[in-house]
Amino acid sequence: MKPSLAATRRAVPFLSRAFKESFVRTQRLSRALAALLAASCTALAAAQSVTQLHVVSACSQGPAVDVTIDLASASQPIAGGQFFLSYDTSRLQYLGATADAAFPTVVHEAFDSMAGTIDYAVQIPFAAPMVSAPARFATLHFSALGQFCAGDNLTLVSFRARPNPLPPTRLTDTDGNSIATTTADLAAFTVDTTAPSITTPAPVVVSTNAFDCFASVSLPVPAASDNCGAPTVVGTRSDSLPLSSPYPIGPTTVTWTATDCAGNSVQTSQLVTVNDDTPPTISSCGVDQHGPADFSCQAPLPDFTAAVIAGDNCTPAGSLVITQSPLAGTLVGPSPTTVTITVTDAANNASTCQRMFTIDTIAGPTATAAATGGSDIICSTGVVSLHGTATNYASVHWTGGSGSFANPFALDTIYTPGPTDANFPFVTLTLEAISPYSCVPSAFATVNITVQSAPTPPSSASTSANNFCTGSISTITLMASGGAGAQLVWSSGSCTGAAIGTGSPLMISAPTTTTTYFAHWVNACGPSSCASITVNVVQPPTANAGAAQSICANGVASLSGAATNFSSVHWTGGDGSFTNANILNPIYTPGPGDVANGSVVLTLTAQPLAACSLSPAAVSTVTITILHLPTAPMSASSSPSLYCVGSVPNITLTAVGGSGLQLNWYAGSCDGSLVGIGSPLTIPAPATTTTYYARWVSKCGASTCAATTVTVSQIPTPPTTLTTSDDNFCNGGNVISIILSALDGTGDDVEWFTGSCGGTAVATGNPIVIPAPTSTTTYYARWAAAPCAPSTCASITVTVLPTTGACCNGYGFAKSCTVVSPASCAGPTTPSHAYRGNCTVCGPTVCCPADYNNNGVLEVADIFAFINDWFLAAPTTDFDNSGTLQVSDIFTMLNTWFAGC
Repeated sequence: MKPSLAATRRAVPFLSRAFKESFVRTQRLSRALAALLAASCTALAAAQSVTQLHVVSACSQGPAVDVTIDLASASQPIAGGQFFLSYDTSRLQYLGATADAAFPTVVHEAFDSMAGTIDYAVQIPFAAPMVSAPARFATLHFSALGQFCAGDNLTLVSFRARPNPLPPTRLTDTDGNSIATTTADLAAFTVDTTAPSITTPAPVVVSTNAFDCFASVSLPVPAASDNCGAPTVVGTRSDSLPLSSPYPIGPTTVTWTATDCAGNSVQTSQLVTVNDDTPPTISSCGVDQHGPADFSCQAPLPDFTAAVIAGDNCTPAGSLVITQSPLAGTLVGPSPTTVTITVTDAANNASTCQRMFTIDTIAGPTATAAATGGSDIICSTGVVSLHGTATNYASVHWTGGSGSFANPFALDTIYTPGPTDANFPFVTLTLEAISPYSCVPSAFATVNITVQSAPTPPSSASTSANNFCTGSISTITLMASGGAGAQLVWSSGSCTGAAIGTGSPLMISAPTTTTTYFAHWVNACGPSSCASITVNVVQPPTANAGAAQSICANGVASLSGAATNFSSVHWTGGDGSFTNANILNPIYTPGPGDVANGSVVLTLTAQPLAACSLSPAAVSTVTITILHLPTAPMSASSSPSLYCVGSVPNITLTAVGGSGLQLNWYAGSCDGSLVGIGSPLTIPAPATTTTYYARWVSKCGASTCAATTVTVSQIPTPPTTLTTSDDNFCNGGNVISIILSALDGTGDDVEWFTGSCGGTAVATGNPIVIPAPTSTTTYYARWAAAPCAPSTCASITVTVLPTTGACCNGYGFAKSCTVVSPASCAGPTTPSHAYRGNCTVCGPTVCCPADYNNNGVLEVADIFAFINDWFLAAPTTDFDNSGTLQVSDIFTMLNTWFAGC
């Protein structure tokens, strides 16, 4: 079993060592020979050698490939060598090596069939003579994995590069030293990679066989050549069928492939196209067809293709495309239409046939026309009723004459003659019955109507006199021009009023009032319309100054005058002014005399029109009453005007001066609530302070007010609580003044006393600031509101502490400050107080726990005294008041002492 590549790589260094060890053993046996060689060869390191690689196969049809490794030349005899090769695993499979007679001993052989590497080492037998060049190291045997041809220029085996400075071969001299070769002459082994050449055949186009949908085609094999023998040419079809099989409709691609002995190939394509040139066969073209027309005299073509029967050599009957021209649904006219039917196969070959389409016969309309009841003679001012009949129609239409039809599109209608119809012996009226089909002509029927002329109205009417004053003339003459008829008739009031005469001119009595007269012609066809003339009769003037009025002295009078038949009007009277005295409705502003008189009479005069210039003017008067404005009172008062609530039942209000229709009293404001009328006025006394207002009123408004205020004092209520800004302070200390406040209660002001409620007065107000008392004092406060009695008092006592002695009692954290008399407190004294420790009433009230001896000073003696007592188990040394003496009492006392208290 040959070693693996990994084992080989581990053995390579060992191989050099093996050579060296082998040659060391050799040196002991042939030292003399080595000395002679060393004496004669002094330049072993400069020896050169060439190795050659030979391939013994070229364009071989067999699988064997042999590679020989030869020593070409060397300057010294060689004991052995190593070489390292790579080979193409895709083309060769390594079979093994044969050692040569010159170097029969194979020291090492390893190969890797995956990586394609070969490591090989040989040497001469032990004690055998060195080998001189040329000599063969070994022959390597491979099996070819494919056919190789010379000239393909592909290197199959080569020397493998080695890490510098190792060469791809190593030679060993008699001393075991390696001799590096400077040249690795490797003869390239080439294989055939040149593809053959092939001639591209021309495309083939044929038609299908008769009655078949395919064609039989015979294809010659195209010519091909190669640089290494004759290639093999094979053809394949794109449909995978044999070349000799029939070819289907359409294109079929034949691929020709030429392949040489080395497996090199070349391809070309040939297109074989089979065309279908046979048109379909129509065995039945269906039948001719007909159909009804629409109202446009058109009909849609039916589908002729459904009845067609056809066949084809290639296209199935169901896949044949059958069309018609014109298309089904195309609208055609009354003339016969030729329809061409086309059958097309899949190859676009087509056959045609034809059929006819005709429209069914259409019935035309009929019409009759007549005057209803045979009344075909009418007046030009009348109408005629027409009656028509029709069949097979969509609509009817009456025409003719110069008149108008009530509805020209109805069979029965009414005709009104026109202005020229009476000029002809008769008028022909025509009824047209219109077919719903546009290609069918209308039917016509006529009726003749005789029109007689109606009377025509006069063009104008006139009178012999107009615009005269009533009673100034006795008769007038009426005249009419134009028009025609049997008789001219006059009427008054309206065109159809009672007749007053005939003919023109016509004399009648002159009217006393304005009257309109009408003239019209009459004949057998009735009356004409009228012409008219209005005779204006002028009346004397009238005047009305309007109804009497009352206005205020500062107001104006809007006059409402009326007049008829006047040429002008004019207002006069009073010492005031008119906005325009020459109109019926001016505005009059009274003058001072009018106001002083209390009234004024104004006169309206209307002058007659020119036609009645001899008539007198019309005169009318109106009286305007002028009312005076109210004036304000000079003063107002109340009795009483000040009292305590509930102390009086009524008050009396009095106003002095002013004038008006009525004196009104109001509360709250001048426009407030009305409380009474007149002066004096007695009303219930109000419970709260109230201001009353008095003013005169009349039809002309109200004056300004005079006012009086009734002040009602409420009964004071006492404060609920008194407060002080300072309390429990030391006499002579930092408190200089105090602030006293009364809470709650009502009244006008707060009164403060000492001694008793109402005793020694202190101050008035809330709050008050007073000097701080020097001793404990009680203060009283009450609310006051004159004239009511004051409220009861609330009190507060301000405590002022006297200066006195104090002692610190207890020990440790249980110390407390006790106020005692100076005589009861041991320790230093002053003229004002006694103290012990730092406890005083009028200052700090905390006894220092660490001041153990209570002398008021923290000193070291406190510590020693405490510790001494603790060891003696004195109860005073229970510093934390736990009830048990503990070491922690000492540390707690020390912490407190060092903290400063």
